[in-house]
Amino acid sequence: MSPILAGSTFVRPHLNLGYGDDREDGINTLPDLVEFAAKHNPDHIFGQQLRANDSNPCYITFSEFATAVERVSAWLVNVGATTGRTEREVTVPPVALLLGSDVTLFMYICALLRIGTPVTLFALSCLSFSRFRHRFSSSQLD
Repeated sequence: MSPILAGSTFVRPHLNLGYGDDREDGINTLPDLVEFAAKHNPDHIFGQQLRANDSNPCYITFSEFATAVERVSAWLVNVGATTGRTEREVTVPPVALLLGSDVTLFMYICALLRIGTPVTLFALSCLSFSRFRHRFSSSQLD
């Protein structure tokens, strides 16, 4: 299936930004936006990813991205990285992500937010990974 280029039949969501007229069918969260795009714009291009040693980009549709987010959400719970929020009153500890340069980082952010887990991002520009791991394994993050 060839991806549909943006602009032909793309449906824009109404974003509820907390001021002005919010709508009941509007988008309030990033997971809502991912779900909306998959439902209303499934074959439109979400993004493209270039792979090392491959000049052909990998096109990702909104439907494919939403499916990946759902699978990553389930995987994160299954491997014990998070329990996810099962009730509104439950507090879930954040999950730390190391910054990357591909669509996978955004996929993990969306997946964690989808299951109600806060996300913390770290950049390792000034620390090697071994120093980072030592620093955070010897401290308590609450």
